[in-house]
Amino acid sequence: GKRYSKGAGPVRTTIGEDRPDASIYKELNLETTFAIIKPDAVEAKNAGKILARMEAEGFRVVAMKLHRITKAEA
Repeated sequence: GKRYSKGAGPVRTTIGEDRPDASIYKELNLETTFAIIKPDAVEAKNAGKILARMEAEGFRVVAMKLHRITKAEA
């Protein structure tokens, strides 16, 4: 498989039935990729480099969210 720099964790997934848009993805035979950029990479200001590398590999970023979890959520 492809290797990514420390701090990136792409995961190729299929669309779950619980998503409202799941049927269109199945009809078009598409996959989505969920990527997590770990806190150490964000802290080191490498998030942009990681995203640029993923786009260079042909991935298209359609949404991003910054989420800080509490200890209770972890």
